Amino acid sequence: MGLDKPGGALVTRVVADSPAQQAGLEAGDVILSYNGEEVAKMRDLPKLVALTEDQAEVELVVWRDDRRQTLRVTIGRSEEEAAPEGPASPATSAQLGLSVAALDDENREKYGIEADSGVVVVSVNPNGAAAGRGLREGDLIKRIDKRRVNSPAEVKDVLEASREADKKSVLLLVERDQQTRFVVVPVDS
Repeated sequence: MGLDKPGGALVTRVVADSPAQQAGLEAGDVILSYNGEEVAKMRDLPKLVALTEDQAEVELVVWRDDRRQTLRVTIGRSEEEAAPEGPASPATSAQLGLSVAALDDENREKYGIEADSGVVVVSVNPNGAAAGRGLREGDLIKRIDKRRVNSPAEVKDVLEASREADKKSVLLLVERDQQTRFVVVPVDS
């Protein structure tokens, strides 16, 4: 790719009408830095984005056409993240590569879940850690690292504690089709 050393985050696709597209990011770009922070590996980028305030303007240094280019992008939340706050508001975990929502009557009916506690997986990034471990939409996460989780906020709290403890993976208790299993999912700490 013409870089002096391996590193950065390769952009494989850009979502239409996204802040990335509006900033001029293109598939094939390699993001070398995000708002002054080096992006040494692909997994560095989601953490940096997650720590950025909504609507903040950041500077990206990208490698394109054998040279460095600087782009400015306004960080916006996804539609899921921008949903009104409430018990059923989904939360996205870049660490795990999935989005979860509270287990309410609507989700119980939609996914055929009989349980009365946990959080339901409402989407899975096909390239994320959760997908790599076989998690899918409709799975019910009952515990993370032995802690019960019943809301997206609780999931966020447990993952934050794992990050602060510099854990490399988390243990999920997952229910699917009334069968329960443990799944170890690597996290970007």
